[in-house]
Amino acid sequence: MIFRTAMALALGLAAPVAAFEGAPLECNFQTECYDAAGCEPTDYSLSVRPDGADFIMSDTAEDVPAEAVLIDRTTAFLGRGNSAIRLLTGTEGETARLSVHSAGGNLMLNYAGTCEAAE
Repeated sequence: MIFRTAMALALGLAAPVAAFEGAPLECNFQTECYDAAGCEPTDYSLSVRPDGADFIMSDTAEDVPAEAVLIDRTTAFLGRGNSAIRLLTGTEGETARLSVHSAGGNLMLNYAGTCEAAE
């Protein structure tokens, strides 16, 4: 019983604080992983900005409607559009992850980088 209590306390202390509060965000990714082909350096960037009650995820190619989702006391952004699902997770100023999945199932990209509050 003492072990369970200690583990619960340790996990609670290690839990992340609410992430990405105060969008708009500017995200810069240094690593891109393409399906099973492996990872390479990248300079991909993405922004998230409020749009009424929802959000817009933007990159150089397109704007995608998104919504904020609360997961385990952190905020994630889920974007849907142009036959792909995008999931952005992380903590502001620390590691951010972006996953892009093709609705057809033939493409999956993962990005690692950071997001900061836009000024």
